[in-house]
Amino acid sequence: MMTVQQGVGRLVEVRIASPVALEDFPGLIKGLQDAMAPHPKVVFCVDWRGASVFEPEVSERFLEIMKNDNPKIERSAFLIGKKAIFGMQLERLIASAGNPNRKTFRESFDVGVWLAHVLTPLERVRLVQFMGEYTPPA
Repeated sequence: MMTVQQGVGRLVEVRIASPVALEDFPGLIKGLQDAMAPHPKVVFCVDWRGASVFEPEVSERFLEIMKNDNPKIERSAFLIGKKAIFGMQLERLIASAGNPNRKTFRESFDVGVWLAHVLTPLERVRLVQFMGEYTPPA
């Protein structure tokens, strides 16, 4: 499952949960394009807590998307949670995208601190709401 929302300002909210298949990417790409179109630069909060290790072809597709979106990124926070092996996979993926304005976090509090510097007050409120909407998989 992959969802994209852009409801407040430049804040784009993405939630990724396993299983993720290549067939899911057209919807993700359309959602990203729609969310980014009205703004010269966007701020992403990507919640990966519901996902687990990706197949190589899925990782490659994510990397391709991130590289293509680099020019539109003001700042992008990836909440990866506490899964060690998956966390390492995502950290390597994000580093490979080549944008220093992308950063991984294990705690939602740290995401808020890092993004707060570039968000408006309304965007900050929405960020807190988005982070609180996560429901762990059963």
